[in-house]
Amino acid sequence: MNTFPTVHFSEKLEKDYPQAWQTIKKVLNKHSISYRFLLETKDIWCRDYMPIKSNDGTLVQFKYMPSYLKNYTKLKSKPQEVNRVNRIAAIYSDLNVDGGNVELHDGIVFLTERVFSENPKWSREQVIEELTLTLKAKPYFVKDQKKDIDTTGHVDGHFRVIKTGEVVVNDFSNDDEYVVASFKKIMNELKWKYTMMPWFEEDDKPKDSMSAIGIYTNFLVIDNIILFPIFEVEGNKDAEALEVIKELYPNKIIEPININSVVKEGGLINCITWVN
Repeated sequence: MNTFPTVHFSEKLEKDYPQAWQTIKKVLNKHSISYRFLLETKDIWCRDYMPIKSNDGTLVQFKYMPSYLKNYTKLKSKPQEVNRVNRIAAIYSDLNVDGGNVELHDGIVFLTERVFSENPKWSREQVIEELTLTLKAKPYFVKDQKKDIDTTGHVDGHFRVIKTGEVVVNDFSNDDEYVVASFKKIMNELKWKYTMMPWFEEDDKPKDSMSAIGIYTNFLVIDNIILFPIFEVEGNKDAEALEVIKELYPNKIIEPININSVVKEGGLINCITWVN
């Protein structure tokens, strides 16, 4: 019998997105996966402001001052207060890092270069040193899309580690070449292989929309269970994406979930969860 880790959500998820929560809750209950709501959170994207587990298991709480929330202070959770109220112990760093921009596995951590512009008072060398010391991992940086294309610059909307030596990445046929080149350079340096995941954009998506519909790489792995986003909208590539994830994880149970009410706000299942 599996003993799953507890999955944490902002308390605002249940209140503000009840339909999406019921969809998630049904899957968690089906597999007897425990969950907990985090108090004193200001928005549902708890992946970003909660501590990051370092390579040696230490919880590291980075500073949470994302530039994209500069004019939305009411949406900015205060990590120290969230941790205190929820009795979560962590070590603290003054480096400004979103959890969604950290993909750590086996002594290697991937981020986009957005971390450098988010820390203008730190030199590149200082950022690298702090990440290395706190996360006990060697950092690699893929170039990020321009802010008018990708507001957050998070790596978890671009690619995810499957296992040591392998990642899955969004189909980058429509990406800027400088982003693709930086990604391929890292993969070549590490001698890792990658699989491309289908990607699509809604035909009627407004220009100013934050919707993340069409991104399949932002899934959640809980031991042998995967909560995998599907969208069920016109032009979707749900079937193709499910085939890819099944091939990547042949021994895991894939649970497709549609939480489009959340996704239209700019994030997916990995964004709204924190697993300790």
